[in-house]
Amino acid sequence: MTVGIYTNQRKDKDLEITNRVVQFLKDKCTMALLCDFASFEDMCKNVDSLIVLGGDGTLLRVARIASAFDLPILGINLGTIGFMAEVEKDKIEDCLTRFLADDYSIEQRFMINASVVRGGEIIARYNALNDIVIAAASFKKVVSMNLYVNDDFITSYDADGVIAATPTGSTAYSLSAGGPITDSTMELILITPICPHTLSSRPLILPPDKKIAVEIVKDREHAAQITADGREGEKLYIGDKVVITASELKTKLIRVNGMNFYEILRKKMSN
Repeated sequence: MTVGIYTNQRKDKDLEITNRVVQFLKDKCTMALLCDFASFEDMCKNVDSLIVLGGDGTLLRVARIASAFDLPILGINLGTIGFMAEVEKDKIEDCLTRFLADDYSIEQRFMINASVVRGGEIIARYNALNDIVIAAASFKKVVSMNLYVNDDFITSYDADGVIAATPTGSTAYSLSAGGPITDSTMELILITPICPHTLSSRPLILPPDKKIAVEIVKDREHAAQITADGREGEKLYIGDKVVITASELKTKLIRVNGMNFYEILRKKMSN
């Protein structure tokens, strides 16, 4: 077995935790060690699984590429909350022992795709494990949007933006914007408006076979932009559509501590 180890060095500046992992795995498996994300895709081509050291943001970044290679990921949490990167620093050796003994489960996470359509042509594509966000690109701007499901008009938003989230992303930005929490093992798409200028706007929960489109309908100083799992994408202009569908890819998370979603939810959000 060849294990790829990717470290967010901003979270492990002196590589102290990374070296603990390397020393424990030494002579037990073949390792590929990387701190440079620019070379991450090349590493994925040559490993059987991944150990990722960082926070949930690091894991989101990794999942975008790792999912295309169908690689399972073991996340070691060097961040704060750690919903996905579940292994804490004081449990590293115990969890790695289970990992090497194949004493773990794999949890598959639903992902979504987004295409930016301009003038009838797709000009950009994105995939996301957490969310796709269409929002004002600058402070104090409002975005005017129409929402369609399977080409049927649903509603209009004058808002700071709108979030299309997966169940994994239901505990992230969508939650902060008033969206519901959904079980991370489900397959669905959440639509949550961000600070809508209305008394009646509510989040929507849609099945994964629906095609969702968000159209920019008013030009407010070209102030809209798409982001995918926090990565900035295309500027959006009047008439642009962002089409969101289920992805064929899945993020595969290695679970070694036996905690289910509800235990993690209670532990991480009890405050």
